[in-house]
Amino acid sequence: MDPDRRALALQDPHRSDVEDDRPGLRPSSRARTFGCPLDIRRRADGLLGVSTGPTRVAVGHFDTVVIDCPDPLALAEFYAGLLGQDIADDGDDSWQSLRGDGSGVTLAFQRATNYIAPQWPEGPPQQLHLDLTVEDFITAHERAVALGATPLSPTTAPDPEKTSGFRVYADPVGHPFCLCR
Repeated sequence: MDPDRRALALQDPHRSDVEDDRPGLRPSSRARTFGCPLDIRRRADGLLGVSTGPTRVAVGHFDTVVIDCPDPLALAEFYAGLLGQDIADDGDDSWQSLRGDGSGVTLAFQRATNYIAPQWPEGPPQQLHLDLTVEDFITAHERAVALGATPLSPTTAPDPEKTSGFRVYADPVGHPFCLCR
């Protein structure tokens, strides 16, 4: 395939007039990133799908999300209550973690002596936020607020008629998180 036509196909995933003519890759394109092949193929919905080739090797596996804060134990207690988990017994004044929920990912908290709370949606950046899937917005909202969360958007109590979407809160030290349904 002509390089210009291939570039058009990659730039606009909805184009149907551009096909890759290389054997075995129709309709797709091959790209390389960090020395690993990417297989780019048009999905049934017309968008491009990307998958890595079999040569990609992990450097490690996803294990822990660590949140900076001024008081690791206090924030661990908040998230333990919010997530229904226990605090691990190996923490100290500078580090606390939750025991986990069997997902393979642990939530941990480390002391940051010069901690500056993020401001949502403007101000010092949040760096990341957690999305927590809930069964019921009303119950989750009431529990989160009772534990010390601050509703950010919307700031009012959930509407019983709204059964999907997300709501933004701040934990007790200002990290945004979302309750999602």
